[in-house]
Amino acid sequence: MKKIPVLETIGFAYNFTFGHLGAIIGLSWLPLVLWAIGDYFVSALYYSAVPAAFSAGNPFALGQAGLVMLGWRIISLLIWSIVYVAVVRQALGLRQGPARIHFAFGFSELRVFASLLALVAVALLFVLGLFEGTQFLMGILPGIAAMKAVVGAARVLGTIALIYALIRLSFLIIPVAVVENRLGLARSWELCEGNVGRIVIIGIAVLGPAALVAGFAEAAVLGPSYFLAAAHVGNQLAVGSQQLLALRANLPLLTGVYLVLAPFLIGLQIAPAAFAYRKLAVASASRT
Repeated sequence: MKKIPVLETIGFAYNFTFGHLGAIIGLSWLPLVLWAIGDYFVSALYYSAVPAAFSAGNPFALGQAGLVMLGWRIISLLIWSIVYVAVVRQALGLRQGPARIHFAFGFSELRVFASLLALVAVALLFVLGLFEGTQFLMGILPGIAAMKAVVGAARVLGTIALIYALIRLSFLIIPVAVVENRLGLARSWELCEGNVGRIVIIGIAVLGPAALVAGFAEAAVLGPSYFLAAAHVGNQLAVGSQQLLALRANLPLLTGVYLVLAPFLIGLQIAPAAFAYRKLAVASASRT
């Protein structure tokens, strides 16, 4: 099996992101602005509705807010698919040069969107199966101590298996959907065989620093009181409501921070997958 070259992939990720940052911005700014506008209004509604529903004891309003947010998350995947397709084409060399504006939705974007939805569905089914399975074990095991040990071990092993599966299923789904004109999960699983450890190392090296920058930026906007509130264990519902209201109050600035960081995060997310796909797909084709 072909191995992903770790150092080359990391180098390509940074070179592509910072060397083609203008093109990434040109290809993504319009979908990102549309996403930011929608996300602002839906998040503002959610961050206000959930605390109000908790304080009024209204589960119906809480469910409504959750459904609205779920619907928006699905629409967000659709918008992000437009960005992912454009940027992965740039990273794969399928398009070249700068870009000023881009907004397109065709079969490639639809395949990426369907692949991402399928990935979410697989994850949810796995989590549901793990929960139901451990609940079943709790019902049939006789001893309390033995029950806790077995159920705890099952949950740990199930979580590890889920992480492993999601890495293999997700890493190459976008380039596969764009280049091979099919849903990417099965092909990503096939190509990533024996490379999960390398993918983790690449992810830490490439996305780790970006995640730290994003985390520090978010913390600077929200302030220490937001995070210190979580230390009060007396009433977790009240703390959660306070944090949601704090997010609502800082939402304009948070949205701006996300928009500024988005091109960097997109490039660093897409470039490793594009580079690894070229290496692994060529090796796979040479064996057939």
